[in-house]
Amino acid sequence: MPCNCERCGKEFPDKSKLKQHFLRKKICKLSVDGNDLTYEELWKMAFRDVDYNMELIKKNQKKNQKAKNKKKSPKVFICNSCGKVLKHSSSYYRHINKNCEMKKKINKMEEEIKEQTELLCKLVAHGTNNGGGVVYNTTNNTQNIFNQNNFNISINNFGEEDLSHITENFLKDIIFHMGNTAVVKYIQEVHFNNPCNTNIKMLDDKAKVMMIKRNNEWILDNKNLVLDGMINLNMDRIQRAYEELEDDITENLRKEFEDYSNDKKVEKIEDIRDGAENMILNNQKQLMPVYAQSKLKL
Repeated sequence: MPCNCERCGKEFPDKSKLKQHFLRKKICKLSVDGNDLTYEELWKMAFRDVDYNMELIKKNQKKNQKAKNKKKSPKVFICNSCGKVLKHSSSYYRHINKNCEMKKKINKMEEEIKEQTELLCKLVAHGTNNGGGVVYNTTNNTQNIFNQNNFNISINNFGEEDLSHITENFLKDIIFHMGNTAVVKYIQEVHFNNPCNTNIKMLDDKAKVMMIKRNNEWILDNKNLVLDGMINLNMDRIQRAYEELEDDITENLRKEFEDYSNDKKVEKIEDIRDGAENMILNNQKQLMPVYAQSKLKL
């Protein structure tokens, strides 16, 4: 129900708004026909059953609590690249535009990814136009990967790798020599001996994040989580290959493989993780020179 302030004549849609008006710190301007009364006097006329001073205390308490909460939780700015916390917007923008070393590394990696993709497309086009395949070499073993006449190359999403280049002889070698080194070797074969599977990029050995391709986009993710997921995924792939080839495996080798697979020690995963990390960094160093050399031959 609409109501008016008898001092300034202002109309309010309901009594709750009128209460807020009377609880203001600065008193309203006296109108020509208004009553020259204080807010407390006006309050007693409009709200006889509610104590003015108690309502004023409640309002001040809420105001003080809000001020305390704001003081306890000051606004901060967090860098999305390195996680650094900055107190002021000016420091934040200066950091992300000039000082963030992690962002510089990410930008550099993104440029390398773009260049790698462009070079792969050129290599494919060059190989098919000349009736041959594209030669891709990362481990001193030259391997002819592409022999198709018409196709578009693209980097597969992490976890959706193409395994068609992995031979039965390679799988038997992994199973016959099963161990931490064999798992790392298998991961290398998956991700670095097929250009379509180069979907992991490590910034450096100190960074806590790495880049992976997921949902057709390059994103940053926790390095240890990515490595652990990659290890588990590829150990499952090796297990499936073992089950398919089990009839060709001797009893002694079968027992060694199963003993290793059932070993759940933390040290084992940590050793594989360290080996996989070093392998990725080493292959990345070899990757771009290979493309650059191939580019010169085009």
